Amino acid sequence: MKKIFLVLMVFCVIFSLSGCKKNALTEADMMSVVNENGLNVLNAENCGFKGDELTLKVSKVNIEKSNVFEDDASCDIEVLLEGDEVNAKLYYRCDLTKAKKGWTLKTVKNYQRFVLMPIKGVDDATALEEIENEYPLCDKFVIESNTFDEENRSCEVVASFERENEISVASGKITCKYVFDEKELEWVRKSCQEDVEKVGKWTPHGKWYFTDDKYFYCIEITDFSEKKENAKINVVASEHKSVVYTADFQQTADVLVTADNNRIYFEPFDVEIGEETVSLMLCLREEALYFHTDNTDDYEKVNLTRISNY
Repeated sequence: MKKIFLVLMVFCVIFSLSGCKKNALTEADMMSVVNENGLNVLNAENCGFKGDELTLKVSKVNIEKSNVFEDDASCDIEVLLEGDEVNAKLYYRCDLTKAKKGWTLKTVKNYQRFVLMPIKGVDDATALEEIENEYPLCDKFVIESNTFDEENRSCEVVASFERENEISVASGKITCKYVFDEKELEWVRKSCQEDVEKVGKWTPHGKWYFTDDKYFYCIEITDFSEKKENAKINVVASEHKSVVYTADFQQTADVLVTADNNRIYFEPFDVEIGEETVSLMLCLREEALYFHTDNTDDYEKVNLTRISNY
């Protein structure tokens, strides 16, 4: 890291003291004393941070608090600095003492850690590149919003997307949150959340295979209509995996379907396997087709593997 160059522009404020008592010390007087005697301490060596050729200039100096007694006084000074990429605040506590020739600066020290403040959030191009790398299966990204919170030194980027897979065409939004790393002087992504807002098209037609660790199943969805709320399913089940390859369907079910929160639920249907009857239910989600039997209640426990589609 290269050393920061701080170019300090001095603002000496001299006010008329007419009408005041001879020994009264105003904040304007304090600032004059600090400017005349203490600017040698307001330099890069005392700032406590470094950066890559970062140049900051003093834009304003404020006295935040002051105390004046008969022979001594103190004040807390806030120094505001501005740069091309970040601004900064430095905080100093100055102790003054009264001598025969007037007030003079006794000590100066930092009473609070400096604060670096970015002047803008993460740029759209950088955020978009990171999102594209993080979500390679999505497409058609568009930055919808880029919100910069200067006070909390944070940034939130929202991008819309489309994604097409073997089972659906969906759209949604990805929300990424960033915080500013003042040590590296850069934005760091802390989290990204993907939310599917709409499934525009479902394409589950074809043959699917799955097992519940007891039986092997081959299911064929030949007709599906979310709008008509029905589906036609051919199914064969056996203790032998050969059913996957023969696909000699033994049963057909006309199943009602219902849509809820970008999911499609298939009405339970019974499958006869020898002398046993197993009840199955399918759940179609944006990313996969899941199933459960009457012995399991977790849709995501087993997902179906597609054999063919049409």
